[in-house]
Amino acid sequence: MLVGLASSADPSLDRLDDDFRSVGINSIRGIAAEATIIMGIKWLKSGNSFLPDMLLALLRRFARDDHPAVRATILSHLAQLIHYTSELGWEIFGACVANGPNKIWEY
Repeated sequence: MLVGLASSADPSLDRLDDDFRSVGINSIRGIAAEATIIMGIKWLKSGNSFLPDMLLALLRRFARDDHPAVRATILSHLAQLIHYTSELGWEIFGACVANGPNKIWEY
């Protein structure tokens, strides 16, 4: 289901002036991105040392999303991910901030 939601047009890029966190949690892709990272954290928290391939691919996809609001939803949970797997956490961080805008650093 999350894979299908990753292709949603919501949020559109015309919503760049709004608060990214608010746009993210109120958009289809933002909700799916947040669900993905929360599932990943819970998976790792339960004692697994790696994410399943599909979940990892989806997390990487959302971390490179065109809309910074989607990436902001991931960044808000990043500290927990880094706690369980620092290498993956920093990879996801790099992907989230790589294409800006500078405002993304607030999250």
